[in-house]
Amino acid sequence: MGKVKTRIAATTGDLAAFNIYLRLLEITRSNTSQLTDIYKNLYYSEQIAIDDEWPNETYVKMKQSNGDLGHKMKMAFNEVFDKLGNRQKSKVLIIGSDCPEVTQSIIFSAYELLDKHDVVIGPTYDGGYYLLGMNDYFPFLFDGIAWSTADVFNQTLQIISNKQLTVATLHALNDIDTEADWMAYQKRSTSAKENS
Repeated sequence: MGKVKTRIAATTGDLAAFNIYLRLLEITRSNTSQLTDIYKNLYYSEQIAIDDEWPNETYVKMKQSNGDLGHKMKMAFNEVFDKLGNRQKSKVLIIGSDCPEVTQSIIFSAYELLDKHDVVIGPTYDGGYYLLGMNDYFPFLFDGIAWSTADVFNQTLQIISNKQLTVATLHALNDIDTEADWMAYQKRSTSAKENS
């Protein structure tokens, strides 16, 4: 508490922001735990929790590298590609816990798109991305990016273009950075349940 969802905490207070963060983790766990035949790494920011809600038999638990978001993601991709061995025949995706609308079908679609594209990316409406996948390790995708700005997605696409890689773009989703984002998500979620 006090270290997560600080932009939400600015308007709701630390406790409410922490509870929203826990709910986002729960949604992410629900959307990923049932994915079979997929090797899943789970990254912790400070220390690995062995006995928590994330089953050890489902998730390989790792500690994030230090540095900015780009460095953390670059090192996570490096570690996973190293573990998988044959880098040129592997498909690796990364998602965060702040986009509750990432579904299992989106994840499967991303894996399928990597059969014919070097990179797959799922943009967020605020200019970032909620998912990044690659079929080989491309560490340069994390260099020179203005992280946590509205330019992240476009800068990443520019690097992909400069390196002459092929890219598939998923449909845009909303991530949860502010109290307004959370309220809008809850409204969409309630409306979807009522219409189903």
